[in-house]
Amino acid sequence: GGEFQLVSGNVELVGDVTVFVGQDWNNDVGPGGFTDNTGTVIFNGEGTQNIDFGAQTSFNNLIFQGSGARNVLTNITVKGDLTISESTVNITVGDAIIGSGGTLLMSGGILDIEDSNNFPGGFGTYSLTGGLVRYFYSDFDQTVFGGIEYNNLELRSNDNSDMVTRTLGGDVTVNGTLTLG
Repeated sequence: GGEFQLVSGNVELVGDVTVFVGQDWNNDVGPGGFTDNTGTVIFNGEGTQNIDFGAQTSFNNLIFQGSGARNVLTNITVKGDLTISESTVNITVGDAIIGSGGTLLMSGGILDIEDSNNFPGGFGTYSLTGGLVRYFYSDFDQTVFGGIEYNNLELRSNDNSDMVTRTLGGDVTVNGTLTLG
C-alpha cells in the first residue's frame, strides 16, 4: 500500500473490501469524502504514518500493523473493530479514536495516550491481550480508562518533570506489568 490522498470528490468502499495503506492518509475533503460501509482499512507501513483528515472520518474496521508509528492527528470513528497488532499508535492531544459498539483488539504494539481523556472509548468489548498502553507525554492530569483489563500498563511522568495526576476512571486489572514513574 502507498499513500492515500483525497483532495476532491469521494471514495466509497462497497462490499468486503480491504485497503492497505503503507504511507500517510490525508482526506482533505472531510467526512463526506470517504465512506467505508463494510470494508477494512489496514495501516501496514514500516515507517511513521500520519492519519490526518482535516475533519472526522469513519472507518468500518481499522487495523494498525507493521513496525513504526501511527500518528492519529484527527478524530476517527470506528464502526466495527479496531485492531492493534504491532505498531505504536499515538493518539495526540485534541484527537481521539471513538468506537461505535465494536471491539478494540490489542495483541501487541503500543498505544500512547497523550491527552487528558482520549483512550479509545465507545467500544462494546475490549480485548487487550498483548502490548502496552502508555499514559504519558501529557502536561496535564489524565484519566486512566477504567472497567477493562490491560495487558501491560504504564503511567509515566512527562518529559519536563511537572507533577501530573493520573485518576482511575473505574476498576482496572493489569494482567502483565504495571509501570509507575
